[in-house]
Amino acid sequence: MEDPSRTPPRAHEKPDVINAPVGSETDVASIALHINSGEINAITISGEPFGERRRRLQELIGEIEGRIDASPRGKDLEPLLEEARTALRLVEERERAEGDRS
Repeated sequence: MEDPSRTPPRAHEKPDVINAPVGSETDVASIALHINSGEINAITISGEPFGERRRRLQELIGEIEGRIDASPRGKDLEPLLEEARTALRLVEERERAEGDRS
C-alpha cells in the first residue's frame, strides 16, 4: 500500500503541507512557497500604487531575511534577497520620479 504523504499530488490537487514528512518534496515546496523572481517582478511592475508595491516588497524582503536566518542553507536565498532589494529601490526611484513630475 502506498504512503499518501510520499505520493506527489496530481496536477489538480494541492499538496498536503500540514502532514508532509520533513524533507519530502511537499515539505520543501511549502518552505519556498510563493517567493521567486516572478513574484518579485510581478510586484515591481504591477499597476498598484507605489506605496502598496513598496509595502509588499518590504514584507517579502523581511520574509526572505527570516528564511536566511532560520536555515543553515539560508545563503542559497541571498541572490533572491538582492533581487527583492533591487526591485524595492527601483519602485522607490519610480515613485520619486512620479512625484517630481507632479
